[in-house]
Amino acid sequence: MSASPLIDRAIVRFGDTVGLPHRAAKQLVKARRIVTHPFHFARRRQMARTLPATRYSSLVSNEVGYARFNANELPGQAAAMEACRTILHAWDNATPDGERKKKPFFFNILRPEDVAAYPAIVDFIASPAMIEVTSGYLRQVPRLFSMGLFVSETNGTTDSSQRFHVDFQDSRQLKCFMNLETVAPENGPLTFVAADVTKRVLRALGRKAHETWYDDEQILSRCEPAAVQALTGEAGSGAFVDTSRCLHFGSRTRAGRRAVLMLNFVPCPDAQVEKGKMDAGLALTRFPLPERVTPFQRLLLARSL
Repeated sequence: MSASPLIDRAIVRFGDTVGLPHRAAKQLVKARRIVTHPFHFARRRQMARTLPATRYSSLVSNEVGYARFNANELPGQAAAMEACRTILHAWDNATPDGERKKKPFFFNILRPEDVAAYPAIVDFIASPAMIEVTSGYLRQVPRLFSMGLFVSETNGTTDSSQRFHVDFQDSRQLKCFMNLETVAPENGPLTFVAADVTKRVLRALGRKAHETWYDDEQILSRCEPAAVQALTGEAGSGAFVDTSRCLHFGSRTRAGRRAVLMLNFVPCPDAQVEKGKMDAGLALTRFPLPERVTPFQRLLLARSL
């Protein structure tokens, strides 16, 4: 099932013409998709209501929009971690130092063939616990929009996503970040502000705040320093973060490097207009699927609406 890209682009262009914030125009795109496929949308919500109430289903607080986790806290996490580190080690051995330094500051090395070769990664993504975490927060069985094993090499820049921002793929989404190596402050950890604080800060910054990159002082002058969290910690530690509701930045890697598995779960339908890019270094949006899946896994791993 796929939305018409021509209609969706026309909606966004019309919004630009009349001065509608881009985030609002994309919500019109989402509304069009819901109207077009109401039963699919309702089925995801209904199935989420049948999931058991567990510690995973309430792990991510709606108020703050994030939850941190420790190494080996989630089912399947250790096996996925081992698989990702094997892929990372192979990439290190195959890529000269000089070539690595030429990569962008946040570069995906995970390939579709890696996903097929290491099923532990998808087993972790589509585990019952992961389905409960993401469905509990997003209030429906969501879709895995993308995945990637991202490497941030040492850099001296503070550009684009290295500055404070929120994502506007949808009004809410949930990303899982798992550190594959120990991350210290100088390694450029994901740094974020809780959703409730972000809401107050963006309200103070004005109408088009969701569409802007911000310098540190613009954010830090409007919230307590303690409200800003850095995802440092040992290999295997990580967090679920709603990057649509939590101001964040990452990859200010001033020494060493950061390697992280990033999974992006979105409501279905989402509000993304441009889909399916497979350029080198970007997150995977198309990947091999298991031959046998449960009804919940089929929804979670669906290629598109």
